[in-house]
Amino acid sequence: MMQVTGKQGGQVPLRELLAGYDNEVQESLSSALATTTGTDRVRALHNRLLPSVAVHDAVLDSVLCPLLENLSGGSSLAERMRQGCRERAELLRRFESLTKGVAARNVYAASGEEIEGILEGLERSFEAHIHDETDELGDVLSSATASVDPDVVAARMAIETRRAPTRIHRATSAHPGSALLDSVYRWRDRIADWVDTHHGWSEAEPRSPRTEQVEELEDEATKAPLTVGSLLSGYDATVDVLIDQLRSAEGDLQRAEVVHRLSAAITIHDSVLGGVLCPLVAAVPGGVGPAERLRQGCRHRAELLMAWKALSRGLPASDVFRLHHAEAEQIVASLIESFSSHEHEGSPEVVNLLERLPEKAYRHRTSPFADFMWPWHSDGPSVLALRMAMWARSSPTRPHPLFARYPSSRVLRSVYHFADHLSDSWRDTVLEGWLFPRLSARPFRDAGPSQQPRR
Repeated sequence: MMQVTGKQGGQVPLRELLAGYDNEVQESLSSALATTTGTDRVRALHNRLLPSVAVHDAVLDSVLCPLLENLSGGSSLAERMRQGCRERAELLRRFESLTKGVAARNVYAASGEEIEGILEGLERSFEAHIHDETDELGDVLSSATASVDPDVVAARMAIETRRAPTRIHRATSAHPGSALLDSVYRWRDRIADWVDTHHGWSEAEPRSPRTEQVEELEDEATKAPLTVGSLLSGYDATVDVLIDQLRSAEGDLQRAEVVHRLSAAITIHDSVLGGVLCPLVAAVPGGVGPAERLRQGCRHRAELLMAWKALSRGLPASDVFRLHHAEAEQIVASLIESFSSHEHEGSPEVVNLLERLPEKAYRHRTSPFADFMWPWHSDGPSVLALRMAMWARSSPTRPHPLFARYPSSRVLRSVYHFADHLSDSWRDTVLEGWLFPRLSARPFRDAGPSQQPRR
């Protein structure tokens, strides 16, 4: 790939930077053309293709075209580029007129032929820009090394990308490069995006990782046959899957996300042990030792999870391993080691002990008050397994020092469960989704030299 040499002797891959902007639009166009339903096609055009083309052409019109006009042989190219921008702007205005005040599901049904014509026009116009203008633009800029500083050009493109509107406006088209107009309309576009999320233009929001993890554990808890052994095996297997995902995760962000899910799974798992199983095991002959070992493992893992919570507090998930690599690795390794020890030693010991107990041994002094809706006089293995599943359903999903100290407290369990449910599921609530919808990512946020052109 050709490098453009600047006045200060540095090198900036300006051709790759230009290709990165083109690739973003090409990917958006391809995703729109690959859709199989009319509603998906309209959403792809509205949510991704429209903002990517708008920002791409704003950079052309306000940064590159004025630069070309001052270079030898660049004025004719600048005029052709502006003509292409005007052509695409007119197509997008036609599309916006079809979608204004209309639900996403109704646009294609009423204007499918016109939507297809708009997509064909955008595809044709942008292909012409790729084949006829981009290479020529690179040649003109690379031949003007005496008057073009690639560092300055790249910086101006980045600034324009951050402030460019993500929709088509006649005012910004008539006055390209106006910082005031660009900023005002950029904010107007963000408000318009917020409004559109409440009229069916956005896809369904993904559920939070912790909420998904709780649901997976609940699914394991309700699988038949419901026994103490199968329930413990199901919980252990769920945690094992996350440990395997953690070992195969790539990148700091993915690893941190898996650790957050692992924290929820282990917290629920240990809550069931400390709140339901340990009190019973400690009350039967020969069970004091196994129960104490279970409690020690739960307390140790709770301390590790609280250390992780303190380490990651206030940091984006992608920064936890990057900024605190040694501490994070140590916590994760100790957590996996502790759970593996429980799985290979603690669980079999408890299951073997429970299998040897007569049914009447499952009754202990807390039975009449544990779950008053279930008959205390029939408190056998199946009812214990059901109580464990119910406890897991109402368990906290984050470590709490007070609850780790009193794991069988139903009051603390309920209080922390409510607090954690609000924190974990806030993004899954109707109120949060309405107030703070997840808008589309800003176009070209990753565009730059690292992207390779696709021709």
